[in-house]
Amino acid sequence: MSTNEIVTKPEDDSSEMIAIQSELALHHLEAVLKAAGATLQDVVDVTVFLQFMDHFNEMNDVYRQFFKTDCPARAAVAAAGLPKNALVEFKAIAAV
Repeated sequence: MSTNEIVTKPEDDSSEMIAIQSELALHHLEAVLKAAGATLQDVVDVTVFLQFMDHFNEMNDVYRQFFKTDCPARAAVAAAGLPKNALVEFKAIAAV
């Protein structure tokens, strides 16, 4: 199973907004996984697309609240021009 999660809020590129978008997208990822009969523990790979790499630490703080142990493989890349001017997008692959 593979899913991309993106959530947008009013245009704001602040550290607070990256945390909000990260949390909302990861909650949405949990919901998509649950609907497929899976959980975050089933995720084997995550790619994080960040509009600004300067936001990595704020995103990572939120990410660690969701993936606490046995974290999946992960890559984080800069991606200018995310859809709907989002600050972050998560692509996850889960073994279901």
